[in-house]
Amino acid sequence: MQPTSPTVTQSESHPGAMVSSRLQTLVLALECDHPERRSLRIDLDGATTVTVGREARAGTAHRGSTLHVGLADPHASARHAVFEREHGRWCVKDLASKNGTLVNGERHLRRLLEPGDVIEVGHSLFLYLEERALGSADADEDRFTEVPPDADGLFSLSRELDLKLAAVASIARTELPLLIEGPPGVGKERVARAMHARSGRSGPFVAVSFTALPAERAVAELCETLRRAARGGTVLLDEVGDLAPAAQPMLLRALQARELAPLDGGPPLALDVRFISTTHRDLDALASSGAFREDLLTRLCGYRLELPPLAARRADLGSLVASLLSRSGQRLTVDAGRALLRYGWPRNLRQLKQALAVATVTATEGIIGLEHLPAEVNGPPVPALSPEDEARRDQLASLLREHHGNVTRVAEAMGKARMQIQRWVRRFDLSPAEFRK
Repeated sequence: MQPTSPTVTQSESHPGAMVSSRLQTLVLALECDHPERRSLRIDLDGATTVTVGREARAGTAHRGSTLHVGLADPHASARHAVFEREHGRWCVKDLASKNGTLVNGERHLRRLLEPGDVIEVGHSLFLYLEERALGSADADEDRFTEVPPDADGLFSLSRELDLKLAAVASIARTELPLLIEGPPGVGKERVARAMHARSGRSGPFVAVSFTALPAERAVAELCETLRRAARGGTVLLDEVGDLAPAAQPMLLRALQARELAPLDGGPPLALDVRFISTTHRDLDALASSGAFREDLLTRLCGYRLELPPLAARRADLGSLVASLLSRSGQRLTVDAGRALLRYGWPRNLRQLKQALAVATVTATEGIIGLEHLPAEVNGPPVPALSPEDEARRDQLASLLREHHGNVTRVAEAMGKARMQIQRWVRRFDLSPAEFRK
């Protein structure tokens, strides 16, 4: 991981407390022997010390600027480790524990932490993370946030994302259209299903995907979907950016008039439907170029939510792993748990689901080890990008979207050789094919 040097300022409301320009967080992400146990976020703003040790029952305590996390982990020591703030940075110190304290798989007596570090206390894995500051720290607020037992697609341990999801949840019981944007595999349909579940609507949740559908077929599929959902349902317009221009007027009419004009010329069907759309494409750019109707985009955008890639919401990795393993009841070796938390997951939640689906089948004795995970997950983690590389990657991804994965056209737009674009594509783990969908 690339070192970071957060800017540190004096807290006006809590003199003497140092608050960085980025919010610092510990996440108890995975208990490898019991991955079904819920993840816990520990907010470090205003804190100076976090002690960790074994207890008969797991629990937390908060006294002033000192926090405590008790683990029901027999492999941890009663006084195992302490996290301490030093000049705006956090470090972890081992307290002469029996099994040691490891950071990224290596034993340390003391180690300054970098964002993305995985800290092992017994068979329990913590993640140290930093997020963009959203406001001033309040040392009196509850420092511990646990994943609720009924968590759905509208909850996140990432503080920034959770604020966005809470805003979206507030419109769940309305008829406002929702547009969910983000790269492939980030869980857009999961959010859509959670919105329907919370909506109180009596009808079904019905999805139609427009990927690779010609106009005539898209119209037919859309008609059938609207009929099924007409009485109080929710319609998911999956990858609406791929909707053929010739089919867009029909969808616009359904949104405007709230009725479906049958293809056979019969009487129109009244629609009591909630519309949720998803896309990985830049609809604003498509509208500007004329490939997507401006008036249709306006109708779809009652509310917009952009879901980040999985690498940008690492606080949720443990809870997602737990959810995906819940049916199998399998546990993880510490090496496997660490690999899952450190890997970058460039193909997002879809890739994580596939990796664990294979692992649960091949781990016949109920314990998932490194040997059951894909080879790329076992390798060294991809280093964090510099700000310059992040900007270049964002520009490259934007141009790949604009030009539908055509590397030659991206090279022309950037004034670079095609070979250079291909090198950047490999380096930033981008897939032009994903942008052709």
